[in-house]
Amino acid sequence: MCMENYLENKKRSLKFIGYSDEEIAKIISQFRHILTTEDCLAKDKAMFFARRIYPVMTDTLKIEVGKPKGNKFWIEGCRVYHESFVHTAPTNIYLPATDLHEIAEITTYHRCCHQKLLTPTIYEVLCQIPKELRHDVCAFELYAQSPEEVYSYPLDRHILKCVLYSGKLPLELINYEVYW
Repeated sequence: MCMENYLENKKRSLKFIGYSDEEIAKIISQFRHILTTEDCLAKDKAMFFARRIYPVMTDTLKIEVGKPKGNKFWIEGCRVYHESFVHTAPTNIYLPATDLHEIAEITTYHRCCHQKLLTPTIYEVLCQIPKELRHDVCAFELYAQSPEEVYSYPLDRHILKCVLYSGKLPLELINYEVYW
């Protein structure tokens, strides 16, 4: 019931600032999906998947605009919950990520403290990987479709594309300690 009250208040505020009924319906549908996937994994389940699914980034070590091309590296050394692997990546240890096979691409939504500061967490991504794919995925990579589409004001979220990969984790990552 709490979610429905929240969505009803969201509808009223969007109407007040001038969104059409059609736009509001689309936004509320997206928001309902976001609210059902945010924080949907218990800590123990999230930690289980975090030991098996790691972020990768191209050699630029930043979120690219457009689908990333180039050598990929495993990102390790950041916390799963409330720490952005994007900002800790330059200080982390990396291993070359080879033999990854793209299995899907999804849209992910990320909380933000500022429109221009991307702070995606591993936990946010793990919550949004479809349940039927979680056991096949070993890596994910985020990118922005375009600069204009990164931030959604009505959703108050960053919107990124997420490429999911299958493959084999290096032994160093299998034995790596993961922190909440």
